[in-house]
Parts: sequence; C-alpha cells; structure tokens
Amino acid sequence: MPKFSLNMKRWRFPKVILGLMVFELPLTVAILTLFGIADPDTYRDKLWLDGFINGFNSSPSQPIYDLVNGKAMVTPLVWSSHLTKFNLTISVLTVFILLVKSIAAVMKVLYPPLSIAAHGLGLGLYAYSLAGQLGSDTIDPKLQVHGPPWYITKSCSVAAIPSNIGYCMQAKSALAVTTIFVALYSIHILLALHSMFFPPSEHKGDEESYGEKSKGKDPHEPQWEMVPIPETPGTSYGGKFPLSPTTPRTKAFNTLQGDTVPRMQFPPPPKKSRKK
Repeated sequence: MPKFSLNMKRWRFPKVILGLMVFELPLTVAILTLFGIADPDTYRDKLWLDGFINGFNSSPSQPIYDLVNGKAMVTPLVWSSHLTKFNLTISVLTVFILLVKSIAAVMKVLYPPLSIAAHGLGLGLYAYSLAGQLGSDTIDPKLQVHGPPWYITKSCSVAAIPSNIGYCMQAKSALAVTTIFVALYSIHILLALHSMFFPPSEHKGDEESYGEKSKGKDPHEPQWEMVPIPETPGTSYGGKFPLSPTTPRTKAFNTLQGDTVPRMQFPPPPKKSRKK
C-alpha cells in the first residue's frame, strides 16, 4: 500500500497564486479607502436616520429610549460604532497580510500551510464584517427588520435626504469589496489545500512552485564520467594514468608553473673530449 504524505512546500498552480496577489493589490487600496472614510461616523447615523424617516428601520434614539425605560441599551451591529472600528482594523490588517505574502513569495517561502493560516485569519474577519453589514435591526418592537439594511436592498435614489445618496453608494461599495475579499481568501485556501493533497509533478523547479527543488536526478540530464586516457606505446608510469614524455622546453614551463609532478627526462648529449 503506498504511503500517503501531505505536500507542504510546493504549489500546483503558482501562476494563479501570483495572479490573485496582483488582483488583491487594488482591492486592498479600495477597502482601506472605503473603511477609512467611514470611520468614525461619517455616514452611519445619517443612513440610520434616513431609513427611519422612510420607515425602513428603527430610530437612532431607540437605544436611549430603551435605557430611559429601564431596558437594556442595545444597538444593532449594522448601526454600531464597533463595526465601523472593526472594519477599519481589518483593512489595515489586509495591507499587512498582502505585504507578508509578497515578501514570502519573493523569498520562495510562501508555502501552502502559511497561506492557509494567513487567509484563514482574513476570511474569518471579513466573514464577520460581512455578517455585520448585512445584519438585521429588531430593537424597535413596532418595526422588525430581519435582513440587510435599506441601503443594501433598495436603490440609493429612495433616500429621504439627497446628500445621503453618495453615502449610500459608498456603503454599497464597501459591502461589495468585502464580499470579494471573502471569495478571494476562500479561493486561496482551496488552492492551498489542493496543492497539499494533490502535489505538482516532480519536474517543476523552485521558480514554478515556491518549494524546494526535487532532489531526484533528471533522466534527461547528460551523464558525465571520467574516461581514462589510453596509454601511449613505449611509455609507462606507476600511477593510474601514464605520463607522456617531456622535452626540455616542457620542463621549463612546468618549472615556471610550479609543477612538481615527476616527468620523464632525457639525459643531455655527452661532451666531446678535448685533444691535448
């Protein structure tokens, strides 16, 4: 039975991961801008009041009215300052996540488990933000709203105050980008899980999979081996390879190059004796 093991370092579709990161950059700028404009209370209470004037939701003074009458002061999450501050926080965290992923990709350490951890955190935060933006408003016993607020379900042209039309469109845009981030982070997690359970083929290198290069030998790589030099007839040497005979000129070059390997030498010709 073959042994099963999870792939922890190699991506199956690395080009798709890079494409998603490039696509994430303008979305990060957009979400940071939209949530930054909404903080601390640019249009939250204005849209709340506009909806009350049209009869779409409760009054902004309803929590205070409940407190005066001895009831718990409850503010719907969709109209709360908590959600506004939370959205601003996760928009800043999104910039940090993208920066960490970019550095990890350049250093080739953006492994699937790291991607799951980073995007799992982001997915949970954006899912909570999405649930808050689509939250219901049931604090008014006479006007129970089970579902998204009016600026999501209706056209912005129904606003009672004309100046709130632009704020309505900003709120719609923030919801749209939040939804895209939920989908984007989900895709990242699915791709990471797919790479872990279905790893890429072994012939892919580091530049394609962000992982360590396979230690197996490439069958197409040429094999290099030492081939011994055939012996020259008439020469022999006690070493593994025979040495070719040298000339005085070769000896001079070997001396200049510091060569200490023994070479075969020929004796000089005998000198003629002088006649007395």
